[in-house]
Amino acid sequence: MVEHRHVQRNAAVTKDPSRLLAEPMRIVVKINGAPAQALVDSGSLSDFMSSSLADQLKVEKKILTTPLGVQLAVQGSRSKINQGTTALFEYQNIKEKRYFDIINLSNYELILGTPFMYQYKVSIGLNPPRVIIGADTAVAIRGEGTLRLASRSMQLYEENVEAARAHLREYAQPLCKKASDSPFPPLRAINHEIPLMEEEKIYPWRASRCPEALLPQWVEKRDAYLKSGRWEITNATNTVPMPFIRKPGKVDEAPRLRTVFDLRERNKNTRKLASPLPDMDGILRRAARARYRSLIDGQDAYEQIRIIPEHVHRTAFT
Repeated sequence: MVEHRHVQRNAAVTKDPSRLLAEPMRIVVKINGAPAQALVDSGSLSDFMSSSLADQLKVEKKILTTPLGVQLAVQGSRSKINQGTTALFEYQNIKEKRYFDIINLSNYELILGTPFMYQYKVSIGLNPPRVIIGADTAVAIRGEGTLRLASRSMQLYEENVEAARAHLREYAQPLCKKASDSPFPPLRAINHEIPLMEEEKIYPWRASRCPEALLPQWVEKRDAYLKSGRWEITNATNTVPMPFIRKPGKVDEAPRLRTVFDLRERNKNTRKLASPLPDMDGILRRAARARYRSLIDGQDAYEQIRIIPEHVHRTAFT
């Protein structure tokens, strides 16, 4: 079984006044009892009905959940199938309900492609013109000589979106853990460094005080960081202060703690390391083209980056 990405319609017409051409195989059939002109085309991988005929006969149209692409004979020429219909089809001894894709057609009201020819075992000839029907009832399309339409599209049902979100949240949970819930990270190929210009420089000392309302959160965070090994209690003579700041929030929300480090003095004594910045405009343009986007909160991502052991003592704080 072969796979095709698009429904194909390979009919083409040349326009040359000096050229004699053989007439294509055109027949008259009935759709819901009304006569219609049809082209028998072995280059079309579907049975098509013109949108004008569908409107005239007022057939019941079915909106396709996923539009199908139509690849025409000319390279780069494409169209879309958005609707289909099932109608009563009559020709010779055939009288059955049959499905048609609805598209804009020129010159013909119907195109009977390989599904019609396969299911009714049709043989055609042009000299003389003849259409031989081998079966009055449609046979199933299966076995050798068949192909599967692989549109490479994705169907999205609204009722499944929330289940997909829940699955993704569960799948991404290990990636979005807080530092207090994750173990001490290992050293990796790239680790953080703090290259000081004067290693013996003394920073001015300033005390830090935690407000009473935030004290329980501070105790919980301190104990979690000590337990995971990110922090340890030690003696140091050159430290930076840790201010305790209340996170902004709604008036009726409980106060939330944010711990920061006042690194102004240490940064003045640190040799600057330049690195190229990503193209933010390019990233935003690529993200804006997507229909659905995900937000990953990287609030504790920096907590997963290790500092080289030789520079750990330079991170002391009070």
